[in-house]
Amino acid sequence: MLSRKQVIGLAIGSLIIIGILLAYRQISRQVNLVGFLAQGGEARLVVPEGFEISIFAEGLQGPRFIQFSSEGELYVAERGADQIVILSDDDGDGRADIQKIFAEDVPNPHSIVDYEGAWYVGVPSGVLRLIDSNEDGQADERLTLVDDYPTSGHSTRTVEFLKDGRMVVSVGSSCNVCEEDDERRAAVLVYDDATASGEKLYATGLRNAVGLAIHPDTGDLWVTNNGRDLMGDDLPPETIYRLSEGADYGWPVCHSGDIPDPDMGFEGACDNVAAPVVEMQAHSAPLGLVFYDGETFPQEYHGDLFIAFHGSWNRSIPTGYKVVRLPFDGNQPGPEVIDFAIGWLEDDLKSVTGRPVGLAVGTDGALYVSDDSGGTIYRIAYQGGSEEVEVSATAEVRSVQTTGNSNSYSFSVEVSSPDTGCDQYADWWEVVSENGELIYRRTLLHSHVGEQPFVRSGGPVGIEADTVVIVRAHMYPGGYGTQSLRGSVADGFEPWTPPEGFAAELERAAPQPPDCGF
Repeated sequence: MLSRKQVIGLAIGSLIIIGILLAYRQISRQVNLVGFLAQGGEARLVVPEGFEISIFAEGLQGPRFIQFSSEGELYVAERGADQIVILSDDDGDGRADIQKIFAEDVPNPHSIVDYEGAWYVGVPSGVLRLIDSNEDGQADERLTLVDDYPTSGHSTRTVEFLKDGRMVVSVGSSCNVCEEDDERRAAVLVYDDATASGEKLYATGLRNAVGLAIHPDTGDLWVTNNGRDLMGDDLPPETIYRLSEGADYGWPVCHSGDIPDPDMGFEGACDNVAAPVVEMQAHSAPLGLVFYDGETFPQEYHGDLFIAFHGSWNRSIPTGYKVVRLPFDGNQPGPEVIDFAIGWLEDDLKSVTGRPVGLAVGTDGALYVSDDSGGTIYRIAYQGGSEEVEVSATAEVRSVQTTGNSNSYSFSVEVSSPDTGCDQYADWWEVVSENGELIYRRTLLHSHVGEQPFVRSGGPVGIEADTVVIVRAHMYPGGYGTQSLRGSVADGFEPWTPPEGFAAELERAAPQPPDCGF
């Protein structure tokens, strides 16, 4: 015979079990354990044609963020071993042949950054500064700069330095969605300098901005942000932001600038919330990001932003587990990311051989990727750069349409060019007088390999209706084409073959096109 106390205990226990089962039933359609169960292994990885991916180092314990020193050594925040290690490739064969411990007893290090001769490490409770004063490859000075961050929930801390010398640190939320007790959660903090004095909020409403990167030209601070869970397979999107100091990015009441939270949102929750630069597949878990500032990748990759996707848990069909690229046109980002390195998620979507975390551009121009579940650092290098480019191909002008008024015409020019990418593409069309003087030039910002022939408009072209001009196109690297059009706005344009060397000196005239974006 059970006592009254035992009966009550059994009843409570039964209710708890029923509650767990109901909760599992509610979320199981959205949850996969692929990422959690990933043990690492031999990955069959795929990169674009001309690139090669290889193992730089293996056998590490949970390597997170990575950064190269000016001497070309790779510093790794080895979270699983509570240490910072240095990897060196002294013989230049693309694989680390020396591994040494830079600092031990570093609690769960996630990020590491070099600034003015010292290494700054993000740990759950704050920031450490490590200095190797005698240059023997081991830190002999250690200073705790910050040691009061709350450590529950998202516990990675990413440290970076703005171009003005201020230090910024990202601190993730304590929860999926909630009101925080500490205003430093779900935010990026800023300090006056490298001593961590004068703590302030730089940006708020960022649930978990794990990756921080400084644009090499503009100095803007770019971040990856991990959106909330349990809103389905495709909401909210993961995001990349170019932060504005003092801005609010919405969490917990608004996501991605325009999606009110189903639990904490309200009418007007997204008013005055800053929008992301780009949205990405929900639950991809974007972590590290880096701008490509090397020299060995093809020109169309220069200045692009690379992002590591750690991979999903809160999605019925796994996603992520790859490195993607956000193309840039000058300093302007494209509309969406494209795959760059894939294969850590097997084709059956049930097996994972690795989870990308950190990214760094080496002094050799290669892109390095850390994988914390596989304990591996990968090296992605371009091997196709030695091939000579065919320079005989040229661009032809097929037709010209004009609109507007005297001295302010708009020209729509149809160009046919054998573009192959940024190694061979039409880079401008122009209007030239009969005596070879440049009247107007329309530069072209990217290759049109998938759009042939193409039409691009430009103006104003300052001529009279009866002024006879030549419209011609230029090809990189082949020069001016042999098929141009000659005529006027009043009478139209006809095919014309210029004499050899006609106005060839204009090839060096301004304006010149910026770097190609493929």
